[in-house]
Amino acid sequence: MKALTTAQARQKAAKLKQVLEELKSPTNRFAINITRLRTINGLCEDERVLRQFAFYIAVKNFPKAMVNPNLSDEIKEAITRSMELMDANLENPLEQGIIEMRQLHHQLQNLQNQTSHVHWNTVVRSIPYWDVYMVEACVYCFITKNNPTLGYELARDYCQKYNPSYGTGLLPESIPFLEDVAGFWEKWLNLHEANAN
Repeated sequence: MKALTTAQARQKAAKLKQVLEELKSPTNRFAINITRLRTINGLCEDERVLRQFAFYIAVKNFPKAMVNPNLSDEIKEAITRSMELMDANLENPLEQGIIEMRQLHHQLQNLQNQTSHVHWNTVVRSIPYWDVYMVEACVYCFITKNNPTLGYELARDYCQKYNPSYGTGLLPESIPFLEDVAGFWEKWLNLHEANAN
């Protein structure tokens, strides 16, 4: 890790577990603010760690995307190739791999590029296949340099839900997704500590 000590990283990971426990509490009746996941920014300062987190999230979304009967073969091929390239470029990204991932990111983005204008001249992108978007967002983490906030944005997009009874944010429906995120950081820290010894 770049700027964090293992103890500091543990504190950040503990904050994720705390949010998860609050979310699981039977007394919780409101959405938890999604910005509580911003602690991930500090954990993703090392680009290699961000790539590992992004690949983990991509792996979680890949099976759901591939069984979607509405996806064309073109989209499935782009997703499969994206997964192969992310896996091959986890530790030491090669320039050719990055170039191909940029092309695939552009292709995935263009496959879901419907936009609509809403009030105050705001343009909103419609995402019909969320699992495909998540893979697209993971690829973006590989092709963008020096942006640890992508880790938070990825976790936010993965965990945030909407329910009229709660609003938008971290809801009971978010629990399995937040467990995935917190579980990744726990496993990563354990592996990091084991390798340091």
